[in-house]
Formats: sequence, C-alpha cells, structure tokens
Amino acid sequence: MWQKLMSTSPPRRTNYLLESTQPSVQEQELWPDITWRMSSLLRAGLRLPNIIKIVHQHLTKMLTEHPLHAQKHGVFLRREQRAYYFALEDAAQLLQCMYQRACAGLPMVTLLQDLSPARSYSHQRCIELISCWYIAEKTGAPIAQAIERLARFYESEIDLDQSRSSAMAAPQTTGMILSWLPALGIALGMLMGAKPLVILTQSSGGLLISLIGLWLALAGRLWTSRLIAQAQKGQKCSSTIH
Repeated sequence: MWQKLMSTSPPRRTNYLLESTQPSVQEQELWPDITWRMSSLLRAGLRLPNIIKIVHQHLTKMLTEHPLHAQKHGVFLRREQRAYYFALEDAAQLLQCMYQRACAGLPMVTLLQDLSPARSYSHQRCIELISCWYIAEKTGAPIAQAIERLARFYESEIDLDQSRSSAMAAPQTTGMILSWLPALGIALGMLMGAKPLVILTQSSGGLLISLIGLWLALAGRLWTSRLIAQAQKGQKCSSTIH
C-alpha cells in the first residue's frame, strides 16, 4: 500500500537554497498542531469540509503574520524562518486540496497527484497524513482516533529528534574545535616568531607537508561529519571513508 501511495505522488519541487536546512522545532510542531486540531473538530461532530476550512483559515492567518509574507525576498531572515514559511505554504496547499476532495466526495488519496511541497519534511508528513486517512477509509476505523494516533507519533518523533540533537551537540563542538587546531597551531607559531608560513610555502618539503596536512584535515572533517550524520539518522557508523 505504501508503494502505491508513493507511486501516485508527483516529483517534489526542489528548493536548492533550503534543501539542506534542517526542520526547526517550530516547523516540526506545525504538523501535530494541524492533526490535533483536525481530530478535536472531528470529535466535536463538525462536517469534514468545515473542519478543513477552519484549519486552513488558521494556517492562512499564520502565513499572513509571518515576516516573509510582507518581505517577499526575506534577505534578512534566517534560513530556518524561510523554511518555516515554505512549510506553512505546503500545509496550506495540502488542506486546500483536501477541501476540494471533501466537497466533491472524492477519496483523499487522489490528492497526492496534485501535491508538490517545497520542503522534504513536508513531503513526508503529507504522505503520512494521507496514508492515515486512506487506512481509515479502507478499514472503516474512526478517522478521529487515527488522526490522534498520528499526532502522538509526530510528537514522539519531535522528542526523539531533540534528544538526538542534544546528544550530538558535544561531538559536533569537538569536531569543530579539532578542525581549527591546525590554523591555531600556525597562528601560535607566528606569535612565537617561528615563521611557519615561510617554511610551509617557500620550500618543497614545506609545500608537501602543507598539502598532506590539508588533505588530512579535510578528510578528517568529512569523516567526522559523516559519522555525526549517520548517528543522527540512527544508522550504523562506518569506520572507513569511501
């Protein structure tokens, strides 16, 4: 079923500037907020189009209050803030498509053909939400209960991500300090009057040592970054560099 849902989803539009930006806590909490609101309104007995319309109005208000709404280019905004704005647009687009399907009486799974979120995190969350809705429609399970369980899953994922970030803070700081040690050693040598730059740049042996040192420093930085990235993703760390 998962492969079927993925096959109906169109290629995601890529924003290369923000692709490397990790989702902030504010962006992550957007999705449990949406699902909790939907489940509460479902349990209150409102009709589905009205529920989606109310949540969409809430997102529209958040979009208009965002600094990027008035400042279109967002030159002075952090990348996390711009990424959050794109996430709000992705969620608003999802709810707009859901509203159209709900008014027409069409299955929610068909809206995956029209979605093109900008954020990869939004893309994953959209598929999970529609998958939850699809399972409830197919099995006859209460949609409100299924949405609540999805909201709890989102919250547990946020807690786990924050725990991983806290655990990785020390290794990241250590790796950054170690990467600056060669430059600090050269600076200390210059202060002591040893003229390390002259030795490293004006002799064949010094140039060879400089190239080897630069290669080792770069390889060490890449290796450390790879180990930290694998640990954050919960993958088994490899001791070799490919």
